[in-house]
Amino acid sequence: MRRSLLKYAFLLTLLCSGAFGAFIQSPIPPNSKQNYFRDADGDGRMDLVSLRFLGVISQEYLTTMIDSLVFDWLDSSGVKSRYVVRSAQMSLDPSNNRQVLVDLKAKQERFMPLTARDRKDYAGMNFGNATLYVADSIEYPLNIRDGMAPTISNAHLKSYRGKAPDTLTLNFTESVQLDEGCVSHFEFKGTKDSTVRLLSVNSMVWGHWKDQVTLQLPGDLTEKERLSTRDSIRFVGGCARDSLRNATTSQAKFFPVTGFYPFDVQFPVMAVEHGDENENAPVFQLVFESAEDSLRDSVWQVSMEVMGAEFENALREALGMDEKVFIDPSKVQFLCSVKIYTNLGSYVVGTKMDVKGDDPRFKYSPTRLGLRWNLMDGNRRRVATGAYLANIIVAVEYDGNIVFRTDRNLGAATRVFGVMRR
Repeated sequence: MRRSLLKYAFLLTLLCSGAFGAFIQSPIPPNSKQNYFRDADGDGRMDLVSLRFLGVISQEYLTTMIDSLVFDWLDSSGVKSRYVVRSAQMSLDPSNNRQVLVDLKAKQERFMPLTARDRKDYAGMNFGNATLYVADSIEYPLNIRDGMAPTISNAHLKSYRGKAPDTLTLNFTESVQLDEGCVSHFEFKGTKDSTVRLLSVNSMVWGHWKDQVTLQLPGDLTEKERLSTRDSIRFVGGCARDSLRNATTSQAKFFPVTGFYPFDVQFPVMAVEHGDENENAPVFQLVFESAEDSLRDSVWQVSMEVMGAEFENALREALGMDEKVFIDPSKVQFLCSVKIYTNLGSYVVGTKMDVKGDDPRFKYSPTRLGLRWNLMDGNRRRVATGAYLANIIVAVEYDGNIVFRTDRNLGAATRVFGVMRR
């Protein structure tokens, strides 16, 4: 009898150890409230899922009992897709023996820049659902919560190089709440010296959903203190959070700043003709003036300041060129298309301008280049007073590349103006 009992105890010990133990282990259910989608590197794309269990998880359990995690998420084009992650991509959390980390870095680039399942653009879509599969075909539907902090998804700078306040428009991956106790909510890294500086802001104008803001930046900053294109920007750690209080961290990635220094294009709003002053003038004429000369308010003229050091810097910024690269004037080209209509839409007259940067008429540096209309139709008849429409497109090219175009960079091409006579 005693020998039988010893034999039974030995067999029981064997079954409860090693590989035999896996066959009689009971599945450990996941916690229903402490599972999270994470963005560990702060780039705005999910890269980790943390799963909390109701019991201690061993490496043996992870290897032999957990099969896979299946979840739905939005891909980079905004389409819901299903993803499967095997247990080989899972690991134990070294700081918590009840938690498993699901590594999604290999899939990260496929995901939408998205840090909130309720973002307004996709609020009606059913995504973020997940199921954990374990041995013996057991499955656990998971409630995975948002554990991702908001990040910047787009940053566009309009800098006027001291002629007007610079503006920076930021888009976020979700609605944002700022911590009013922070001195600055954003910091940027300079492309030239890699120094991280706090961003000074004069004012903020928020979009309705709080996922976009336009910042007006101070004008009295040194070159090093001023934000430039090719710099990069992020939230200051702990100074912004989402509606679930997921706060930004100091480990988040910097987001590149796009945009460039726009050219100062001046559009006419009123033309005043005095007597017969334009009687012998052409219908349209090119004007080359010193940028220091004041522009006559009474003439109808589309103008922009070109050439000179500031203009060359704008070209370099737009094209991502080093500040020491020589700008070849022969590769610079200015184009302008003008079509004039009555306020009822009847065509009056039009023309096109094409000027190279090495044109000998550029006597000044910088130069105000203008295309002037002398208030006549195509048959040289004086037009009537009243309101008119002008379709105006101004473009700057360098070596065949479009650097600036008004309808692309400044908005609508059609403008309203008036004609008067005295």
